[in-house]
Amino acid sequence: MARRSEAGKVGETASEKRGKQTAARKLRKEVGDTKTIRTPPKDRESDLDRAPKWEPRYAGSDQLKDKVAIVTGGDSGIGRAVAVLFAREGADIAIVYKSNKADAEETASLVGAEGRTAILVKADVGKTSAGKTIVDKVVSKLKRIDVLVNNAGEQHPADDIRDI
Repeated sequence: MARRSEAGKVGETASEKRGKQTAARKLRKEVGDTKTIRTPPKDRESDLDRAPKWEPRYAGSDQLKDKVAIVTGGDSGIGRAVAVLFAREGADIAIVYKSNKADAEETASLVGAEGRTAILVKADVGKTSAGKTIVDKVVSKLKRIDVLVNNAGEQHPADDIRDI
């Protein structure tokens, strides 16, 4: 097996890594240095081509009647779908978001349209202190916690998978 300093992925030889680096240099030469191209990321769910739809509309069966759910990453994507559909089943929702308040507010509006209460909690779940902040706010506002949906994604890039 290749030594750690010589290889990238686990099991990748130094020769394979050099081949990838050569191919990357060739591509940069052909298309230019993409590191200097800065296109702002689309960070609003509504900006996506296929924003989720909650149709067909069906009546919930009260499987979560009067429960309180925390949904991390509840401002968009799967988290938004979970928040809205949990609300349809009767739950009040704490929407935990990192930075995009507009998307979180949109999710809260969708939860409200289902006849349930939504609160917003701005927190970075990658920080240890976030858990206490979230719990304190939810219990203060909604008086209890019954369900936790750990949906928020977090990434820790590293050159080698063994460093994650």
